[in-house]
Amino acid sequence: MARLKELAVFLALVSTIRAEVLKPRDGSTMLWVPPGTFSMGNEQATRDQRPRHKVTLAGFWIGRSEVSNAQYEAFLQATGRSAPPLWQELALKYGPDRPALGLSQRDALAYCSWAELSLPSEAEWEYAARGSKPANLYPWGKVFAAGKCCCSVAAPAAGPDPVESHLEGASWVGCLNMSGNASEWTDSWYQAYPGPRPPRSAEFGQKYKVMRGGHWMFQSPDFLQATARSWSLAVARLPQCGFRVVSRRGR
Repeated sequence: MARLKELAVFLALVSTIRAEVLKPRDGSTMLWVPPGTFSMGNEQATRDQRPRHKVTLAGFWIGRSEVSNAQYEAFLQATGRSAPPLWQELALKYGPDRPALGLSQRDALAYCSWAELSLPSEAEWEYAARGSKPANLYPWGKVFAAGKCCCSVAAPAAGPDPVESHLEGASWVGCLNMSGNASEWTDSWYQAYPGPRPPRSAEFGQKYKVMRGGHWMFQSPDFLQATARSWSLAVARLPQCGFRVVSRRGR
């Protein structure tokens, strides 16, 4: 019995070890998020983040960073797809190592199709950002720290930072810039969370897609929490919104 308990502890530790794999087509470094159950949402925040509820997820891979302008440019060259005008303008302004912005959710899905990857669900995104500890409202822990992300809380930010920046603000699995820098498209509809008395809103339904993570222009830590939700039409090309990728193929 003692040996079985030791084996169970060993397997639990192994499952939490960070693992990386490079997806050759788009160059994303993918991090393994082990299967688990976590409390999604925040009872102390806006009503669309309530009620907090348990979600169980299978393991998946997620991009360590947001898709960069250099990666998106490679996609355009490989497919012959026309460059979205706003993306082109922002890529010239910020440079190849910054997140690809000015893209609609549909633009992001086209990239994912080419790269043989997917957009994360809301639940996958939040789990990769905060793990299974309900108190962790930010990727790095409980308390906001402006120096661990790109935002305008302490001072106005001129624009997004490189996608491989703010290592001190990494999430429990090693993801970078999941707070601030760029808002990120998910593949989830903006809907009420399940519960006995779910909130009501005219925006809920299958009209808007959810974005997560906040962006560099936000001046309030509340909007930079891992539980915070924003939404827009899937066809909207927003100057502050990019994306990261996932793979659900297993290890």
